[in-house]
Amino acid sequence: MKIDLSTLSHEPLPFDLKVGPDEIEDLSAELELTDDVSVAGTIRRQGVQIEISGEVAAKANSSCTRCAEPFPLTITADFEVIYVEPEHFSSEKDKELTGVDLNVDIVTDSEIDMGQIAREQIILEIPEKLICREDCRGLCEKCVQNLNNGDCTCETAEIDPRWAGLKDLL
Repeated sequence: MKIDLSTLSHEPLPFDLKVGPDEIEDLSAELELTDDVSVAGTIRRQGVQIEISGEVAAKANSSCTRCAEPFPLTITADFEVIYVEPEHFSSEKDKELTGVDLNVDIVTDSEIDMGQIAREQIILEIPEKLICREDCRGLCEKCVQNLNNGDCTCETAEIDPRWAGLKDLL
């Protein structure tokens, strides 16, 4: 879904869009969107800047990094991005960046792709470790049984290899 920049004024223009999973490319190998991504907020022209703020919400399926079981995941993120035209963007190499500068991007077309904004915000909100629940016990290192479904029969007491020769004396 694209927004035409020629229709913008200094007054905030509200938007509430649904972006299909097929419109969001190269999201993540660990994540599969299961429904349309909701993107809602406001967009407005503020001097030479185009300011977009809002919220993105997505439902996805993923696999737990501890137990490898699939689980549903809901991602929500508030965002604020600013676009400027190339002629208004400072290209000074020695300029010190501030936190606000990290949200500024250059717009090269006469429209902004909201699917791209949704994609970026979802990627920023993906947890570092995708786990099905906080108390997930994971898999047994030896027999690969899911420990959430019950304990395995593997011997858990590891013998220090430096003392393994003493075991034969007993």
